[in-house]
Order: sequence, then structure tokens, then C-alpha cells
Amino acid sequence: MSYQNSFSAAQIIFHSPVLKESLGIRINYVSYLENMIKLVQWGQEKYVQAELAFYRQRLCKSLSDIGQERYLPPHISNFIPFDLASVLGFHPQYPGFQDKVKVLADQCARDFGAAEGWSSYFTLALRAATSGDPALWAKILCGADRLSADYLQFFLLVRDNAEFVNRAPLRILVTATMSAGKSTLINGLVGKKVNLTRNLACTSKTHIILSKPYEDGCTTEYDKDIVFDADSNTLLTDNDENPSNRITVSTCFQSGLKGERLVLMDTPGINSSENETHSQITQQVVQEGQYDVIFYVLNATQLRTMDDEVHLKFIAHHSGGKPVFFVLNKTDQLLAEEDDLIGLVQRQQSYLESLGFSEPMIFPISAKAVSLAQKALREPLGRIERREFENLSDAFNQMNFCAWYEKLLQGNIYIPWNSSEAKNLLRNCGFAYLEKFLAELSQNHAGSK
Repeated sequence: MSYQNSFSAAQIIFHSPVLKESLGIRINYVSYLENMIKLVQWGQEKYVQAELAFYRQRLCKSLSDIGQERYLPPHISNFIPFDLASVLGFHPQYPGFQDKVKVLADQCARDFGAAEGWSSYFTLALRAATSGDPALWAKILCGADRLSADYLQFFLLVRDNAEFVNRAPLRILVTATMSAGKSTLINGLVGKKVNLTRNLACTSKTHIILSKPYEDGCTTEYDKDIVFDADSNTLLTDNDENPSNRITVSTCFQSGLKGERLVLMDTPGINSSENETHSQITQQVVQEGQYDVIFYVLNATQLRTMDDEVHLKFIAHHSGGKPVFFVLNKTDQLLAEEDDLIGLVQRQQSYLESLGFSEPMIFPISAKAVSLAQKALREPLGRIERREFENLSDAFNQMNFCAWYEKLLQGNIYIPWNSSEAKNLLRNCGFAYLEKFLAELSQNHAGSK
């Protein structure tokens, strides 16, 4: 079963009112969720097993009290449909879902001796929490003024998750030859380090990186096993026992793309002289067509290489008419030797047109400047980093990237000057324009579905 939609959900357990209950009640609550899942035979699903284990880890500090207390207070029943939705990934992708919702509702009503009509509420709540349907949520929240603040926050987070997971994502295939700075660019788009950036780190796996609706403090990885709170070592080390050629990662983006429903497909960097397998895997992904747009990353210091030309021609003929955009990276390395960067971009446009790309859009940026600027927004820079930051800021201040972007985007996107040095560097190196362009692509894509 595909869990890709479910991985876009943030973890709601950190905001659950159940956390305020006694340890015994929390343990029995998780056991009750497990029994409900067994009742409808969804417990064999890998995602469900991992979520239940995560719930037990977060709600139960110890397992020594299991079986000593069977009591669950009646008000706990209000959270069961929403936590079941969380365990199911906020998506109705399971066998016989609609029929089994009623089975769960009737069982819960019997277990808690609920009043007549409560079964209908349970059904409404679980369907709302696995569909994001605004009409269903309007019914759920019609008495929101009577809810306590923590109850209301919990329900709203469930709603946000359900709406986000069930929204059509913009699927972006990011591809490049080796050493184009693709991984650094992707880390910039995410606003976190989710990819290794050294050439030696390049693997033969396609990394699928999904955005979450809000920050939950967890980054999820599916690389043979599902880990909902993966640390940096887990994220940056591939599992040799994973038979698949894909690794899935999900996190809340901390860039200007925060809140957008995105799927970034990071294919292996191509270097035909070193590893033909990378080309084969990337070409397969291109031909499968499971994406909405392609972003091709070009190395401004190594344009028109044989690897690039072969790969570009392949994409031009096998992308199925999907839009292809180009990111010209590493412009910071040309600042000292290339006076006319805009002329360089225009010459590259002509070259791409000769390969079959009609009116190619090129976004000149510096992923290196992006990395420094984003770090400066999070924490103070070290002395050497600060000097490099200032040098890049001065250099890009003298460039005319903003004028280029106004022409490229026909004045539809305007990024004003900002008093923050870091935000200004993101603007002047072109990245803020790329972010805004992607955000509008995402919103237009969701609105068209």
C-alpha cells in the first residue's frame, strides 16, 4: 500500500488532551486504539503499526502498569475518532473503509455506554478527520465556543492535517548532473538539512521529500522501516537492507514554502563516466511521469557538458509535455570573473532552445548564499561564516538579479527590500523569487484539482 499521502501529516499526539490524563489511563487509551484497529483488521498495515508504536512511546512512559487499570473516563471517547484518523494517516486508503467506520462507531458507543446518536457523531468525526471535507468540519465545530482551549486546538490541528493530506500536492522532480548543487538547493527549499551535500554521498536512491502542514518537531523517514522522529544520522545514512530504490522523508518546511503541499523528488546525480546506474534510475523516473513539473539544476561553472546535454535531450523527449524549469546554481562562483551574468543566462536560454525547450525559464540563484542566509536567520554565524556572508551580500547587492526576475516573471512577483540582512540576501541571490514562484505554482495546482 502507498503511504505517501499519510507521510504528509504532522503528529497530533503532542497536542492531545489525553497527555494530561494519568499514566494508567494513557496506557489503556493506547491499548483501546490498538484493539479498535484489530477489530477492523487494519493492524497488519506497516504505517498503522508504526503509528501505534509511536503513540505508545509518546503516551506511555512505562509499560509496567498495563493491565492494572482498565478504566477509561467517558470524555476520552471524544478523542478516539481523531486519534484513529491520525493512526490511519488522515487518509481513507484502507480496505472497506466506509463500512468499517460504522463497525468502529457502534463498538465504541457500546464500550462507553454512549447516548443515542453518539455513534453518528463518531462516524461524522472519523470521516471528517480522514477527508478534510469542510462541510463535515463545519458540523464538528458548530459548538466550538463550548470547547476548552486545548480541546479546540486539538480539533483544529486534526482538521488542518486532514485538509492538508487530502489536498493535491505539487509533485516536483528535481534533477541534475553531478556537482550542480542539487542537494544544497533542496535543503534550501526545505529550510532544513535533509540531504547530504558531498559528491561521495550520492546514492542510487530517489529521495521523496514531503512537506507537513505545521511544525511538529519530527522528521519522518521511510527507508525499509518507518521512523517518525528520525535523527540526522538516520536521515543522512541509507539503509542497505531497503530493497526499494526510493526513500521517503517528510518534515515541515522552514523556508518560504512553509505550509505549501509539496512533494520533492530528488533523483540521483548523473555522471555517466562514474555510475551508469544513476542515469538509468533517473531516466526511469522521468519516463514514469509521476510528477507535475521538472526543475533541472544547472551548474553555472560547468555549462554545456556532455552529461548535461545527454540528460537535457532525454528530458526534452521523454517528459511527456510536463513543464520544465531551470535553476542556474553556483552563480556566487562567477561573481569575481563574470561581469555579465544576465548575458550568461540569456546565452544559456538560447542553448536550451536549441535542445528543444520552448521559451525556457531560468532562475539564477546561489544555493550557497541560501544556506548561509537561512542559518543566519536561525542562529549567529561564526566569524568565518560572517565574513563570507558579508562578501556574498556585497556581491549580490551589485548584481541586477531583481531586474532579471521582474522581466522573467513579467512583474507578477515582487519581493521588496527587507531590513533583515539575511532576508535581503535571499532576495538578491534570487532564491526568494524562486520560492514565491513555487508557492504560486503549488497554490494554482491545488486550486485546479
